[in-house]
Amino acid sequence: RIVRITWYRDRHHVFVHYPDKIAFLDFSDSVLESLLTVAESKNGSYDPFSNTLYFIDGDTLRTRVFPQ
Repeated sequence: RIVRITWYRDRHHVFVHYPDKIAFLDFSDSVLESLLTVAESKNGSYDPFSNTLYFIDGDTLRTRVFPQ
């Protein structure tokens, strides 16, 4: 069901885009124990320069800024 995978800026994690959510995963986690949903959205884009995930929630553009 994975639609797209986007690298996080540290290159040790990825955003996994599903049809209904976006999850954050430690790429070295082969058993998927740390798969964390970060947005309940089918549309999202990550900007590594601002370390921000942009996603659509209903009719609203939302952001999730990750710690530097």
